[in-house]
Amino acid sequence: MAGYNFKNFFKDKKVHNSEYVSNAHFIIKRSLLTKKQNEFIDTFEVNEQLAKNIVNILYDVIKQESDMEVEQYIPILINTNFVDTNNIKYNIVINNCDIAIKEEYYNFFKSLKCKLYYNARGSKYAPLIIYDEENNIVGLVCGVKVKPEDINNAIDYNAYIAEQKQKTKEKKEQNKNNILGKCVHSDGICRKQMVFLKEVDGYRFYAIRNKTQNYDNAYVQINEYVYPICSISRIDDAVQEIKNKNIDLLKWIEDDFNKRMSDKMQGVSIGVAEMLCRKEEAIEHNKILYEIRKSENEQREYELSALKRNDRTIASASH
Repeated sequence: MAGYNFKNFFKDKKVHNSEYVSNAHFIIKRSLLTKKQNEFIDTFEVNEQLAKNIVNILYDVIKQESDMEVEQYIPILINTNFVDTNNIKYNIVINNCDIAIKEEYYNFFKSLKCKLYYNARGSKYAPLIIYDEENNIVGLVCGVKVKPEDINNAIDYNAYIAEQKQKTKEKKEQNKNNILGKCVHSDGICRKQMVFLKEVDGYRFYAIRNKTQNYDNAYVQINEYVYPICSISRIDDAVQEIKNKNIDLLKWIEDDFNKRMSDKMQGVSIGVAEMLCRKEEAIEHNKILYEIRKSENEQREYELSALKRNDRTIASASH
């Protein structure tokens, strides 16, 4: 569910004194904030006159409170594609009087256990009044001007919140299935944070965290290891092939490893060797292959060098 980023509130304007803080869009009493939030505010440059001017706006509202007809601000709609006059996109929430504010601000004040109210006798564009749990005025927040199409394009707020909660719940359930897997790679076993993808016919498939596109590797769990078997998009096809051919995955991997080990001109995966408890044997095999290829390369370079020397000799003789 969407929350807020406190530090991002103060990217542009930042005004404070010992009692209040403002970003020119809202003002809030500092005693409601956390210790870390207040420590962050204390890093702001001091402008006492500007702070006094903004706080006086709040004091004027407090003085006029008895003349107001305040009603609680309760969102009924949310627009998740709103773009303001500065071409900045963000979510806004809207009540039954078409009064709109930034969703982030609403979430922030809600987290402080505050409630928002508006003056039913005043302008719909007047700042909303922030009350604490004891019904004391502790701040103000400016609304957002909206056009009819912004309201028409909004969706039901409660349905949106329910959907976000469901997504959060599903993500938590999925995270329960995530593992720190022993990933089989050509250069060895590497522990990686693995995201659970799905289970098909008893085979559990994972992907490396942040590598979950269809073209990325899907890893099948074999005992305590996860082995790259296909791309994520081909999981169902791979399982079908395993079933059709009655493949024992571990035996299939071992047979392929043995075949490569029997050919001195083929390298073997150290990760697979480690999974099969044959790491030292594989390292020695690859070392021999490296020496053979190194010798072949040196021989080719020698022959090429000799050919070039021969060409230069012939060229000199012709002159």
